[in-house]
Amino acid sequence: TKLNSRFWTPEVNFVRNIEAAQIYTARPKNLKLTRGALTLTAHHEHFENTNWKPESPHWWESRKEADYTSGSINSRGKVEFRYGRVEIRAKIEHGRGVWPALWLIGNNPGGWPSCGEIDILEYVSQNPQTHHATLHYTKDGQYLNPSTPHTTSTPLAGDWHLYGMNWTPEKIELTLDGAVVFSHALDEATQAD
Repeated sequence: TKLNSRFWTPEVNFVRNIEAAQIYTARPKNLKLTRGALTLTAHHEHFENTNWKPESPHWWESRKEADYTSGSINSRGKVEFRYGRVEIRAKIEHGRGVWPALWLIGNNPGGWPSCGEIDILEYVSQNPQTHHATLHYTKDGQYLNPSTPHTTSTPLAGDWHLYGMNWTPEKIELTLDGAVVFSHALDEATQAD
């Protein structure tokens, strides 16, 4: 009935994506648990930024309000691992402007994208039958984002699916309902000596 704070922290206020007019809240309207299922809901509404500082040079403080609210959680500082399998059972909804994502980000220094990002799922509402699986990283000073958009036979939204990642010393595989939809050899992502 409530988020396990040993593993998860709700994100609050502006967090990422300077172009997004969205702010995160921990209100039940945006983030709630019902019978073990987490529901994150976006709303079109004006919402005041509680960190607003009009003279701040930082976008997350200098914006007075947002046009949308949503929920988001992370495990930063609570869960770290190297190699293994991650599975997320999720049902996404379709709607204009909807862009849900299930992703992992590295904790190594250097900031994004040097720390690495693994997008297990990105769903862009304009393409309802496309599952986007992407890696983001830098190699030899160059930003790379290998991706495989996977077209499904039916729209992803509205049904439960199992999104996953297999991470071994050799490769990362991203899966949809147990089938591999993207594979990337880790030696392709390793910095040159």
